[in-house]
Amino acid sequence: APTSMASIGTSFNFAIDPSLTLGVGTSAGSSISSNLGPQHLINLSIVAERQEHIEWLKLPQQLYFNRGCMEEALKGNVRGEKRALVVTDKGMVRSGILQRVLKCLRSEGLDVEVFSNVHPDPDEECIRNGVEVCDAFQPDIIVCVGGGSPIDAGKFIRAKYEHPGLTLEDASTRFIEIRKRTSPFPSTWSKVKKLIAIPTTSGTGSEVSPFTVVTSDEGKKYPIASY
Repeated sequence: APTSMASIGTSFNFAIDPSLTLGVGTSAGSSISSNLGPQHLINLSIVAERQEHIEWLKLPQQLYFNRGCMEEALKGNVRGEKRALVVTDKGMVRSGILQRVLKCLRSEGLDVEVFSNVHPDPDEECIRNGVEVCDAFQPDIIVCVGGGSPIDAGKFIRAKYEHPGLTLEDASTRFIEIRKRTSPFPSTWSKVKKLIAIPTTSGTGSEVSPFTVVTSDEGKKYPIASY
């Protein structure tokens, strides 16, 4: 180090033993012509500030869980409504789980219609059939019962029911930052006041996410998100 030859030790500093433990810092450059001081030993660096991507999370207004929560959740969210469309699949009908939902809805005085023709990975035909039921029944709320497929179907059935001209191409998400859409996702409050999701499986998380996936008539999957 330059300080071992010119600042500490050797003939310039009398009888002080040479030291290799010090080196001039950034303020001194490669050498100094004055007495060595603390300022010469300070290393200063300029680094770029790390830019973190903003993380965020948006969840439904109300979440219910634990045994017996379904009846409590439905009673608190359907009171005052008149017509409820239940979107589900054949498995829920056969299992008897659907009957619990229908009993609770009817006990609150609602007229209930069931659309149970949802199959795994809902496609455009499924959505069209669901919209036809909505047009005829005109529900105030939609209740989705089942795994990810009935919940995914119910979300887009609602969107298509309220906006018949909405296409998969217009609604799909083809970018990373879903909040920065080139065109806003249409409002989904004009006809259906609430969408209630009752999951019967643990895995997809569709009941708490704004996402849905619908397969086109050509077999292409479209991811759709609304915030």
